[in-house]
Amino acid sequence: MRIEAAAESKRIAGIRKVCAGKHPEIEARAIEEGWSVTKTELAVLRIERPIRKQRNELRSQFGFIHLVYSADLRHSNLATEAM
Repeated sequence: MRIEAAAESKRIAGIRKVCAGKHPEIEARAIEEGWSVTKTELAVLRIERPIRKQRNELRSQFGFIHLVYSADLRHSNLATEAM
């Protein structure tokens, strides 16, 4: 009985450490549903991944806009020189 209680305490402590107060909904669900620390880590990684993806998409969009703008400038310079 004590061994089981100690194991449960370690599991909960591990979940709290992984969530670090940033994901209370994941923390509560993991504790309620008996998730392992590993499963909790995966859930946290999944929820944090879209933020990075959005930043990369913004960088890609900015790069594309910059490329189009540069091409437009080159085209306008060529048109000016041809006159």
